[in-house]
Amino acid sequence: MKIIFLAAGLSLSAHSWAMSRLYDYDAAAVLKNGQPCFYLTHQVEEITPGYLQGQGVRAAVYAMLPNKDSEMWSMWMKNKPATAPTSPASCMMYGTRSPDKNHKLAAPLRHDEAYSFALMGEYGRNMVYFCIKKDAQGKDYLSKSGPQGNCSTDPL
Repeated sequence: MKIIFLAAGLSLSAHSWAMSRLYDYDAAAVLKNGQPCFYLTHQVEEITPGYLQGQGVRAAVYAMLPNKDSEMWSMWMKNKPATAPTSPASCMMYGTRSPDKNHKLAAPLRHDEAYSFALMGEYGRNMVYFCIKKDAQGKDYLSKSGPQGNCSTDPL
């Protein structure tokens, strides 16, 4: 009997060992007019699933700085935008103002610092890590980063 409980306990706890990230989907970003513009990389359901209905949409960018208030921009919308941000053409610009609640207006983003963008609520939990870098010609581009806050030179 003890062996059955032990086996059941280990199999149930194995699911927590397999969790690798705190979000459901990867988001993506492009530069538009010198600012990051974010979009979802997964198919968005036309009708919001029941368990996500009524949450609205929260978007935020955080600097990956230890021991600091890292929120660079944050807003919440009661309703999803008329067009879902699912491509570079319909992306959500950094600093977009909400008609409902703006927690923090956009602060300037700096080169060679790691950031994360989170889009949560009725679209699920989406995230992308990024940095703003300059190429050899001095032109800005977005590069890959990660949860440890390391900027790479690889384009996003």
